[in-house]
Amino acid sequence: SNALDNNAFFSIKSAVCILYPRGDGTFLSVSRRHDQSKWGMPGGKVDDNEINVEAIQREVSEETGIMFANLAAFVPLFSGVCSGDTNFWVTTYLFVDNRVIRDFEILPEDGLLVSWKTEEELCDTSISDFALYNKRVFAALKERNNG
Repeated sequence: SNALDNNAFFSIKSAVCILYPRGDGTFLSVSRRHDQSKWGMPGGKVDDNEINVEAIQREVSEETGIMFANLAAFVPLFSGVCSGDTNFWVTTYLFVDNRVIRDFEILPEDGLLVSWKTEEELCDTSISDFALYNKRVFAALKERNNG
């Protein structure tokens, strides 16, 4: 039965999300579709025919209306298991292109809200279902900034 347990790891689905700092201590955030009081980073599942950065570009544009032209601006920041209704292997990418136009028009997907949330909010279990994963992302961000 041990071999079966190990195989469960390989069948875990992949997801991606983006940590997009606005420069004022807040980060691009989207609400959950089923509960608009819950927030997280934009992102979602990686389709079978996609690489991660394509999935990021697609998910962010679907959820927020923002189109990113420069895929080189997505830097892998942290990967780990994110527990929820289903467990996903999630890779979070940091958006590092400061030349982006800051006042783009945000056009949320139906049923979603888009806002800018602080690290404290995104790491608060009453605000984000992914708070424990997010804490690890922000720890990686601090390590990157101090390194």
